[in-house]
Amino acid sequence: MKTFFIAAFQLMRADRPVGTVLLACPMLWALWLAGEGQPTARITLIFLLGAFVMRSAGCVVNDFADRHIDLKVKRTKDRPLTAGRIGIKGSIGVFVGLIICALMLLALLPGRAVLPAVLAFLLSCVYPFTKRFFVIPQLILGLAFSMAVIMAYIVVIGTVPLSGWLVFWASTLWAVIYDTFYAMVDRDDDEYLGVHSSALWFGSKDVFVNALFAVVFMLLLVAVGLLEQLSQYYYLALVLSSLCFIYQFAIARTRQREACFIAFLNNQWVGVIVFLGIVLSYLP
Repeated sequence: MKTFFIAAFQLMRADRPVGTVLLACPMLWALWLAGEGQPTARITLIFLLGAFVMRSAGCVVNDFADRHIDLKVKRTKDRPLTAGRIGIKGSIGVFVGLIICALMLLALLPGRAVLPAVLAFLLSCVYPFTKRFFVIPQLILGLAFSMAVIMAYIVVIGTVPLSGWLVFWASTLWAVIYDTFYAMVDRDDDEYLGVHSSALWFGSKDVFVNALFAVVFMLLLVAVGLLEQLSQYYYLALVLSSLCFIYQFAIARTRQREACFIAFLNNQWVGVIVFLGIVLSYLP
């Protein structure tokens, strides 16, 4: 039993919280913006738990969909499902348990949150399979993650204003950026296996395209700041986040796997810094 729980823990990537952080950051941006700096502790806790649960469920679906592919990739061949530390039935059981938890959390929110929650779930389930036929599966991941932004606005104020849609698209673009770095780690394996990714589609222009996306991402967040009349702390946060991007592009230019993975991980700081800028903007 202990072995099963350890395998389930790893299957959910609970030992690697970076994905939860990347999912939670735009969600927190939206909660603070919609709540004008004062979202309730109850709603915030529900959303944070939901981010962990749905990211975990997405990891289970991803490993189930890629179990035959992961077996042929050095970085992923030791994942619990691929390595046989947990079986198909066990994985399905973990997934069902996570969905039950997600439904319990959803039941605590207003009914208007159901539609974006269902869309997020469907996109999360479809995402792993889009690698077989869609040239930028990272876009699907971005849309799935960004549905949390829509949920936050709908729950807090009942609608999504223009600034909310700008946050949504900034979040989606940001996911393409950091997941492209992640895809650069597996570029050779993906090409050999015939799996699509933004890194393969962008080719030798991968870092350049990512840099363009980062510029658009920053412009979208500047527009959010102007619409919401945020303080100088927010714009300072954007400057610091831009420095993070510059660092990422500088190290990713080598195309070395470790450097690209570090660039991916560094995006946690982008999300956290922007969040802190929003929080400080609403302090008296």
